[in-house]
Amino acid sequence: MTDLQSNDKVAAETYRDGIKIDVSKYPNAKPQFSPRFGFNYKPFDDENGSLQIRGGTGLFTGTPPYVWISNQAGNNGVLFGDLNVRAVKDKNDNIISDGRPSLGFTGNMDTYKPAEGSATRSDIAITDPDFKYPSLWKSNIAADYKFGDGWVATIELLYSKDINAIYHDNIGLYRTEQFVNDGGAGNARPYYNGYYSDREGNQKAANHVVMLRNTSKGHSLYTTFQLQKNFVDGILKGLYLNGSYSFGQSRGVTDGTSSVATSAWKYRAALDGNAEEVGYTAGSFDGRLLLSASYTANWSKYAATSFGLIYQRYRPFRYSYCYNGDANGDSQFSNDLMYIPANFDEVKDHLLPGDFDSQEDAWKAMNAFIEQDPYLSKHRGEYAERNGAVAPFANQLDLSVSHDIKIYQKNGRSHTLRFSFNIANFLNLCRIGSFSSYGCRSSPGAGFPRWSSAFFRGIRGRLRRSDWPRFYAGSKSPSRR
Repeated sequence: MTDLQSNDKVAAETYRDGIKIDVSKYPNAKPQFSPRFGFNYKPFDDENGSLQIRGGTGLFTGTPPYVWISNQAGNNGVLFGDLNVRAVKDKNDNIISDGRPSLGFTGNMDTYKPAEGSATRSDIAITDPDFKYPSLWKSNIAADYKFGDGWVATIELLYSKDINAIYHDNIGLYRTEQFVNDGGAGNARPYYNGYYSDREGNQKAANHVVMLRNTSKGHSLYTTFQLQKNFVDGILKGLYLNGSYSFGQSRGVTDGTSSVATSAWKYRAALDGNAEEVGYTAGSFDGRLLLSASYTANWSKYAATSFGLIYQRYRPFRYSYCYNGDANGDSQFSNDLMYIPANFDEVKDHLLPGDFDSQEDAWKAMNAFIEQDPYLSKHRGEYAERNGAVAPFANQLDLSVSHDIKIYQKNGRSHTLRFSFNIANFLNLCRIGSFSSYGCRSSPGAGFPRWSSAFFRGIRGRLRRSDWPRFYAGSKSPSRR
C-alpha cells in the first residue's frame, strides 16, 4: 500500500508488550486463497426428485470496510491533535484551578497551533503489520423433500468460523498488575492507569494507540426448518406460501459497528477491553418465525395485481448490562460489564448507600431489580456477558400491494410499469383490540445496546489504595468515595 506521513515522536515510543509502531507504513500485501467444495445429491432415482441432499464448505474472503484501513492515515498524530484542559478538583469536588476559561475561538488561527514541524499529542490508529483481510470458513448441509401436491420441506444447518476477523486493541493504555475486585472470583478485570506515552523513556506523543488486528475466535451455528408451496393450478393458482423457523447463536469478539478506531474499541462492552473476549454478536438470535404469503392475479396479458404479507416473530435486539462509570481505569464510561452479585455478602464491603437511608436499603433495591429481570436473576454470581440479555419477542406484519402494466413492443419485448403500496409494521398501524401491543418494540435507547436502570445508575468501581473498589448505588450522579 501507499506510504503515509511519518510521526517520529510516536515511532520513538514503546507501547504494551514492547510494541513499536510506524504510522507511515501499511502492512504488506498477503495472498489469500478461497478453496470451496459443494455437492448436490439425489439418492432416489424418481421422476420428481423427491429427496435432495445438498451442502458445501469453503473459505470466503473479502475486503473490509476501507474506513478501518484509512483510520491510520487520518489518525497518525500529524494531521489532527487534541487540546485537553481540565479543572483540578480536591476530594470534595471543589475547583482548585481551572484553565478552561482561557480557551475559546480568538479569531487567530495560530493561537493553539504547535511549533512548526512538531506533532501534537493525539489518539493514534495503527494496523498490525501481520493484518490480513477478513476471511471466514462457512459450511452448510441441507435436505429438501418434495411431497404431496407440490409441498417442499427443508432442513438446513449453517456453521461459520472466523479465520481472520477483526478487533481493536488499545496498546497505548498502561495495564497494571492489579485487578479490580467487584465481587467476582479470580482476576477477571485488569486495572489500567494512564498511557504508555507518559511512562519513563517515552515522549508523551500519544493518548490511545488503537491497533487493528485479526482474531479467529468467532463462530456461529444456525438451524432452519422451512415449508413452502407454489400453487400452479386450480382455484388457488398464483398463491405462494412459505413458513420457516430458525434458531441458533452467533458469537464473536466484536461487532465492528464503528468506523473510527477509538470508537470501535471503547464501545465494545467487556471485562478487559483489550482482550479477545468472545460474546454474543449483536445479530445473534435464538429464535425467529417467518411466515409469508403472496398471491398474483393475472387479469390479462397486459395487467397483473400482486398481494403480499410477511409476518415475523423475533427478538429485535440484544444488549449488555454495564456499570455506569469507569470500573477499570481505562477512562471510558459504560463499557465495563457488571458483576451480578449473588448475595449481600458479596457487596457489603463495596456498596455505599448513596441516596438510600442505609446500605441494607440500597441492597434491597438492587436485589429487587435483579430478581425481576430474567437475565440478571439467572446469572447471579457471574459477570454479565456482552449482548447476553435479549429483548422480548416482537411481532411484525408487513403488507404489500402492487399492480403491473405491461407495454409490449413490436419486436416482442415488453416494459413493465409498476405501482406499489407498502405498509411496514401493519399491526402497529392497526392497534386494535388484542393486537394493541403488536408491532411495538422496546429499546434501551439510541446508540449502542447497553442498559442502565435507576438502581444501577451510578454504580462505579474504583481501585483504591486498598485495592478494593466501591460501588455507589442509587445515586443521582456517579461519586468517587
